[in-house]
Amino acid sequence: MDTSLGLLWVLTAILAIIQIVQAQEQTGFISLDCGLPSSESPYEDSTGLWFSSDEKFTQGGKTGRVSENSEGYGKQYNTLRYFPDGLRNCYNLNVEKGRTYLVRASFVYGNYDGRDMKPVLAKANRTVKDMLHNATSNSMQICLVKTGVTEPLISSLELRPMRNGSYITESGSLDRYYRYYLSESNSQIRYSSDIYDRVWDPLFLKGWTQLSTANNVDNSNSYRPPEIALKTAATPTNSSAPLTIRWTSENPDENYYYYAHFSETEDLQANETREFNVSFNGRQYYGPFVPRRGNINTILSTSPVTCDGRECRFQLIRTDRSTRPPLLNALEVYTVIQFPQSETDESDVGAIVSIAETYALSRINWQGDPCVPRQFRWDGLNCSNTDISTPPRITTLNLSSSGLAGTIADAVQNLTRLETLVEGNPRLCLSDSCTKPHKKKIIVPIVASVASAAVVIAVILLVLKKGKPAILQGLHLLPRMSAMNVTFAGKNSRRFTYSEVIKMTNNFQRVLGKGGFGMVYHGSVNGSEQVAVKVLSQSSTQGYKEFKAELNQGDIVEIMDPNLHKDYDFNSAWRALELAMLCANPSSSKRPSMSQVIHEIKECLVCAKSGIGKDLEMEPHEVMSSDTSMVPMAR
Repeated sequence: MDTSLGLLWVLTAILAIIQIVQAQEQTGFISLDCGLPSSESPYEDSTGLWFSSDEKFTQGGKTGRVSENSEGYGKQYNTLRYFPDGLRNCYNLNVEKGRTYLVRASFVYGNYDGRDMKPVLAKANRTVKDMLHNATSNSMQICLVKTGVTEPLISSLELRPMRNGSYITESGSLDRYYRYYLSESNSQIRYSSDIYDRVWDPLFLKGWTQLSTANNVDNSNSYRPPEIALKTAATPTNSSAPLTIRWTSENPDENYYYYAHFSETEDLQANETREFNVSFNGRQYYGPFVPRRGNINTILSTSPVTCDGRECRFQLIRTDRSTRPPLLNALEVYTVIQFPQSETDESDVGAIVSIAETYALSRINWQGDPCVPRQFRWDGLNCSNTDISTPPRITTLNLSSSGLAGTIADAVQNLTRLETLVEGNPRLCLSDSCTKPHKKKIIVPIVASVASAAVVIAVILLVLKKGKPAILQGLHLLPRMSAMNVTFAGKNSRRFTYSEVIKMTNNFQRVLGKGGFGMVYHGSVNGSEQVAVKVLSQSSTQGYKEFKAELNQGDIVEIMDPNLHKDYDFNSAWRALELAMLCANPSSSKRPSMSQVIHEIKECLVCAKSGIGKDLEMEPHEVMSSDTSMVPMAR
């Protein structure tokens, strides 16, 4: 009895160790059963891999199930997700930046819709796309694009992290063309025989002889093909002939990478030698080469190779001193997929995704890369496209009439090339206090500028009184230069020195945005008032500064044309000036209509002709505003 219990304990421990090892081998694996209900997730398939529902990895699509006579490929192929809406629908997966991933997408139509109309990508009963892609960020988007009348669909999506330093290309990603192990077997090899879950198909041609060994083979190198694939090999039956694998390229300009795996399977005598050269389309790429007994060697192309016309020939050619014909255990061939346009700047992508999450935005085309390809650029965005090698930057974020409310997302400050931010969301404001009702009128003062003789700057401060929300109608981001003094003109006018501006912005530390004309910084006054500091360049504000300085003097005589000799109605002049300032408002929604302009001009003319107000006493004029524009008050 004790012996039985002891044996049971040992077996249990062994099983536990096996499960731990398998779990470690699957670290980083992503296996999605598309269309699987979350209530059935996760599950273990026949290979020992764990599959989960895809619900949390894509924002759109509908689920379907293949017909009964299409079942039988495996549980993960019985359900699917199809996308009737939008041109591009994407899966967003967390990955490790800089690592190469095997990406495998499977498509089984299975007449799920009863229309018997297979999509282009699923012309066969089951279609598998298998590629190797290097992650350039910590997020990878796998997208399906609608190209015809049928709806894109997907049955399963799998990601497998490869070993660092493997499958390196000069540029682009690798699309599997062939992945063969040379054997007379009819079985595929994949996980768990292959720890990276690559799928290996058997290949054996006429004129070949199979070699095999029962001995262990050390497959430890960067590629680690499955040991079972290295225990068999093919050699030409005609010992003086080369071992040749041919194929026809669909595109004569196609670029290929190959990875040939070798291990000697025979015990050669002292007077025997197996030596050969590796060539591609008649050009020798490596050799002479002698495979090692019980160990792996991988010979690969470090740069892409092309075929002569459309005919491709991979050959192993015996050397003159060799007594044995060449052999080959396994071969991988990939075509190169180029992505000519650089992906959007990583920090911009993180920021815009965070903004979308903050406001729960669910625009159908806000999937995949925000800026590229250009025809799939997200709605409401404009991006810089200097050249294809430079990551695009987001320059405009237009969320007009999106019904946004609450505070501006912190992630906005990470869009450092932004020129225009938010329009048409009157409930969007600068702090959480916007969610608290307040009876007092909201005031957004404007700060005019006074600078040193050499350098001129205008700084606009959008001040949020403590407990008083500042409603942000539109924020146009303009560049910063330097300043000496800042005059705050508005209700209870205040003056800020340049050092005070530095202090309130913590030395311009937190950027809210940046555009072609300058920058906007976050700050606070006395620790209680949140402010946005808009800094304008000298070239864009010099004339306006001088004109506004005259307005602040309150002397209409200094503004009007001296040739009029003061022969005008002062009140009408102020009304005309106010109208002109309204017409110059940066926001089109705040400019008066043409009918309003005509009406105001007529009123001014009536006043001028009647002489009303000509003898009124003029008081010093102070510019005030409850908006982000500067409008002189009519006298």
